[in-house]
Amino acid sequence: MATQHNFRIKNGLEVGGTERITAAGAGSLTDLTLSGNLTVNGTTVTLDAATLQVEDKNITLNYHASNDTSASADGAGITIQDAVNSSTDATFNWSASNDRFVASHGLEVTSGVVSIGTNSPQASTALDVRGNVRVGDGSTHEQDIHFVNNNTEWQVGTNNNGNGTDSNQFYFYEGGNYRLTVQKGGKVGIGTASPTHQLHLKGPSSAYAAMRIESTSTGHGAIINLSDSTDDDYGQIVQFASSAGEGGRMRFIAGGTETLNLRGGKVGIGTDSPSTKLEIREDTASGSYGGYPALTIRNDNAAGYGAVHFNEGTNQRARVEVGNGSGTPYLGLYTTGSASGITIKDGKVGIGNTTPGNSHANANMLVVGSGSAGGMALYNGANAGGYYFARDNANNTDAYDGGMSYDGSRNLKFHTNAGAARMTIGGTGNVGVGDTNPQHPFKVNLSNGQVAMFGSNGQNSTGQFCGIGLGQVLANNTSYQKVKLVYEGRNNGNYIGNFHILVDTAGDSGDAVLADKKLTVDGGWGTITMPKQPSFMCYPGAHINASSGVTKQEWSGEAHDSNNWYNNATYRFTAPVDGQYLFVAELALNVSTTGLTYMGIGIKINGSGSVYYGGWGAKTSSANQYEKVTSTIIKQLSANDYVELYVELSAGVTILGGANGIYSRWCGQLLS
Repeated sequence: MATQHNFRIKNGLEVGGTERITAAGAGSLTDLTLSGNLTVNGTTVTLDAATLQVEDKNITLNYHASNDTSASADGAGITIQDAVNSSTDATFNWSASNDRFVASHGLEVTSGVVSIGTNSPQASTALDVRGNVRVGDGSTHEQDIHFVNNNTEWQVGTNNNGNGTDSNQFYFYEGGNYRLTVQKGGKVGIGTASPTHQLHLKGPSSAYAAMRIESTSTGHGAIINLSDSTDDDYGQIVQFASSAGEGGRMRFIAGGTETLNLRGGKVGIGTDSPSTKLEIREDTASGSYGGYPALTIRNDNAAGYGAVHFNEGTNQRARVEVGNGSGTPYLGLYTTGSASGITIKDGKVGIGNTTPGNSHANANMLVVGSGSAGGMALYNGANAGGYYFARDNANNTDAYDGGMSYDGSRNLKFHTNAGAARMTIGGTGNVGVGDTNPQHPFKVNLSNGQVAMFGSNGQNSTGQFCGIGLGQVLANNTSYQKVKLVYEGRNNGNYIGNFHILVDTAGDSGDAVLADKKLTVDGGWGTITMPKQPSFMCYPGAHINASSGVTKQEWSGEAHDSNNWYNNATYRFTAPVDGQYLFVAELALNVSTTGLTYMGIGIKINGSGSVYYGGWGAKTSSANQYEKVTSTIIKQLSANDYVELYVELSAGVTILGGANGIYSRWCGQLLS
């Protein structure tokens, strides 16, 4: 159907003024061609066609009059309706308040260039933006830009890292890892999403963290400047290229002065050409220590310490340690496995002793050893001697004031008074006082009128003594003084004393005491007493009727026995030691006239052999009378020999007895 008239569509379609098609579809048109204008005055125009083709090059929305503004077109646009769910309708509308088009859904450009802010976009780019770009809606949600190439995806974006808006950070993300992170506060992390410093580098789990600064100029290195707001060169780290003749040297500069130098694996402080692994040089006399090079190791922990270790590979062989043990600073030098090497504390030196100040108060400047372990060796080779001495400032012109020396011939000498040798211990162990070549275990070389003195102050009262002890040292190093030569005071203020020889005869671990005195020289009279000299005197307690012949006398009474040498049960005297013994016997007899012509007294040794007679007597009167016979015998006895008294009579008589040997007695003693 073709027409050459104008058509107006109101509630239906009116053609030629005669045919009417209502909106309900009372009629239909298969094809409609309009060569003129088409005006639609209704509210809605519905095109139920697959394609809308507009030959003209422009579609104008909000066309009405020439004075209309963009604000009157607010909300105008294109809507693609979802007939099932209106909430998902796609729109491309004009926003007059924001002065821009708003698309409710994404925009895809499959070819060509999208430009914003320019009509001359870069042809090689897909998006050319001239001006600021903002990504995000101001919320705390993650906002990303994704870059994908060859199956590698990079994300550039911002998020709050789960910590709220105050921790917003900008990041580069790839392969499941944060490659670069910039936190809101200005901290930058490389390899970490949580930088703790202004620049924080973290390497992967299988590699070191690394940073490279490279110069593109041949012969030049790299410089890192450390400065404040006023000084551009407050501090510098400078690396010189090896081609510049510096051997790959690295310099650390502070305030324009080179402070540290690394070159060829060696470190120099104060020098640019260190000769060892670490060399410290001080060239000015105004330094902290008067121009001397100094190294400080500091630990601000009051209970901590610092140390320098010397290792062979991974094994520590020695260390220098500075500590604060028990609140007192110390310096320690230790070797492998050593708990106590050399310790310097409060100016005192301990070798094998960590607390030299706890030793003797007057001899603790140098302490060698601790507990049961200790010792000191001073070595000088080639049989040469050595001197070890004490000095004072008063006699600094003397060789030494006191000390000891080794003469290279295995003799140790002790010196006083500018070098005079006072005592010598020879190589054989002999000790000489005043003798430099002693030939005896202990020798005191005295001049005429000199006396060697062993004594103690204040021992001038009875019972107080001093002297020389002799004894033994057992295998466990326990010593006992079993013999003593002592001086005992007599009275307070009295210079006369007694001399004793003490011998401890008890088989125990005790020492000899004053009660063990065996010989005494009285200081007043000069008499010699032997309180423990073997001696005894026995007697018959009652009269004994003695028969004729040779009979052993069984006398049980004891008037004296120095140490139970006489046994009144066996009637024997037993010699305690080898020696000469004196025996004296005296018999008082009641003699009758009948048959008695002689009588004798003797002893028998060990119960065998002959009787040794020491005296004989004969009847001097025919009448009844008392007679006395005396016998004296001296015999050499061995220790444990026993002696018994025997009497020989020609006829029976009565031997008179009585308490304490008032009539008859037998006694003996050691002579020598």
